[in-house]
Amino acid sequence: MIVSLIFLEDGIGLIDHLAGVGAVFLIREEIVLAILFVITFAAGSYLLQLQWENTYFSIGKNDIVFHRGILLKQTESYSLADVDAIELNQGVLGRLLKYGTIEIVKSKFLSNRSIPYVPNPEYFQQTLTKKIH
Repeated sequence: MIVSLIFLEDGIGLIDHLAGVGAVFLIREEIVLAILFVITFAAGSYLLQLQWENTYFSIGKNDIVFHRGILLKQTESYSLADVDAIELNQGVLGRLLKYGTIEIVKSKFLSNRSIPYVPNPEYFQQTLTKKIH
């Protein structure tokens, strides 16, 4: 938006005042939108991090237990006797950043379970493979 000021003897204050109010309003609107964007982004990032921090698994003697949730806690338990194989899927970025997806292949009547974004997935795969064989 281009603001032109006309300098008339009686009208400088009025036009200057209107242009100033318009400019302040536009700046304030942009700042408010920017602040809302930053707050929304920060809150979303924080919730994603909380979700990630509260999603974990534990390996027991005879089972694998998945825990997840912030407010609503969920726990899934799988018997190691039902697990046929442990597969690792890693892309180029996953190999560089040392994370991957672990797929737990269970017996033919049960569905498989994928665990995305596992840090150090080779260690997890080796540990579980030793337990199931």
